[in-house]
Parts: sequence; structure tokens; C-alpha cells
Amino acid sequence: MGMKIDKVSLVIMKNLLWTVYILECVDKSLYTGSTNNLENRLRVHSAGKGAKYTRSHLPISLKYYEEFSSRSLATKREAEIKKLSRLEKMKLINNKKVIRNQNIPASYLILKREDLILLLRRFNTGYKDGQYSLVAGHVDFDETFTDALIREAREESGLIFDPNQIKTVHVMHRKSDTDGSQRVDVFHLVENFEGEPKNLELEKCDELAWFHINKLPKNVIPYIREAINNFQKGIFYSEYGWK
Repeated sequence: MGMKIDKVSLVIMKNLLWTVYILECVDKSLYTGSTNNLENRLRVHSAGKGAKYTRSHLPISLKYYEEFSSRSLATKREAEIKKLSRLEKMKLINNKKVIRNQNIPASYLILKREDLILLLRRFNTGYKDGQYSLVAGHVDFDETFTDALIREAREESGLIFDPNQIKTVHVMHRKSDTDGSQRVDVFHLVENFEGEPKNLELEKCDELAWFHINKLPKNVIPYIREAINNFQKGIFYSEYGWK
């Protein structure tokens, strides 16, 4: 259920570049790694396509992570943790003193043409494949939500926008239904644009099409549908995924 809020400043976002993490595998063994995209790395591990160790010891849960502003710092800390005994790693996990909340930021495009809205159907990504979403992507390090939207729109649809064409219409604080991570999803409206969107990422999307905003396909990703509904109702801020 969406709810209104007066100050967007209540949405506090954090986007550190590198994460050191500990996974607990099916056999209760622990695996330590580092990445600059935790969500994607967890997905790769779970699909059995990650490191050699996790491919034969599929991880079942994320137990611990620390955040760092550079790869060198993360690599150093990863090496330190790998030298710890299992007992020492478990103490680290149980104390969890250094774990800080991480909100993963992403930018979404609500592209409208009168009563039509542009949707794409995910394909071969490992996440919600066969379901419809919006042109969207993660906000890279040292990148604004607006810059991320412009980049993703160009890469996925070939459309080029000026920042003045973009209006922020909804912010969703979301708990992921796959890994439990917390997200800040910012949805932007663009109505006046030139050109026709094209599917430029055929390896990730098997359909890019216009749909009537009040007659969306049944297989729209649930939180995307919720965000679109909130946009139509004029609700600027919502929280999704918590019971």
C-alpha cells in the first residue's frame, strides 16, 4: 500500500562500490568473496555459475557483508576474513557489528505516449524472466538517478533524453523478494520525446512494446505494477515488500 510523504529526504540512499560477503552453503561451509554488485553476484552464485567452490556447494544464504569505497580495500579485507578460522568467522557473523544497511539504488523510466506506456519483457537474465518491467537499471558509482536513467534509456531503447524532459514521479523503498536486500527505486516520467524506442538488448529482452496504462499484461512484475498504480494515483512515496 502506497503512502504519501512530504520530504523526499526521508529516503536515505547508500551506494558504496565494493562489498565483502560471507555465504553459508548447503553443507554449512562458509564462502567469502567480494564484488561491486552484490545483487548480481548472489544471483550468479545461486544459479551455480559463480566461483568454483560455490558451483559445487550451492550457497543458501547471505550471512554477512561489509562495504568499502574501493576495490583495493575490499580485496584486503576479503583476504583477512579468508584467513580466519570457522569459529572466528562465526563470531564475526553473530556479532554483525560492522554490517550497515545498504540500499541499492535503481532508476526506472515511465515512458508515456498519451494513454500508452512502454514495457519490456525480461529474457535470459535469471531474474523474473518472462515478466514485464520498465526500461531501468542500477545507479552506478558516482552517478545520479537522472544520469542513470539517461544512460539506461540510450543503452536499452536508443532514446536520448535531456534532463529537462525528465520528471521524478515516484520513489519506492523496497525489500527484495529474492535476497531480502533493500532497494531505493526511483521512477521518472518522460512524455515529450522524439524517435521510436528500439530493443537494443536482445540478449536480455525479447519484447519491447506499448500497452494501455489501464490494461497492463497480467505478467507485469508485481512491484512494477504497484509503482505504476501509485504514479497514476499521484502517490510520490511507497514502501513495498515488508509485511
